[in-house]
Amino acid sequence: MNQDSDKQYEIEILNMHFEILKTVLKVEPELKLGDEAKEYIRKNSNEQCLDKITKGAFIYEHNIVAVVDPKNIKTLAHEMRHAWQYKNRETIGFDFDGSKKTKISDYIFSKKEADARKFAKYYCKLMGLIPLIDS
Repeated sequence: MNQDSDKQYEIEILNMHFEILKTVLKVEPELKLGDEAKEYIRKNSNEQCLDKITKGAFIYEHNIVAVVDPKNIKTLAHEMRHAWQYKNRETIGFDFDGSKKTKISDYIFSKKEADARKFAKYYCKLMGLIPLIDS
């Protein structure tokens, strides 16, 4: 197998998980991958300062999930959870309007981030992508 076909398989698998997550979470964001995702994050997110380490983002103003590395299903699940949070923000009490003004240190330790990390880990365990004994 060559690198091009490997990359294509990675994208196909990520797209499969994207469709599963859309169904499970009942959300319909658009997906951007790779360099397109990285550029979109750079232009549209408050995560610009983390350009070199940002793995993905949910840009709620445009209903876009952006994932830089197609191999990173955990990032996809994390950002899809943010799409769910945004859709259900009034019911669950998550504020998105203030996200752009929040200090990055406060955001990293926020309830939204903790929920998204927990969901992503659960999804990956459920799908057999990480061992069930992993903590």
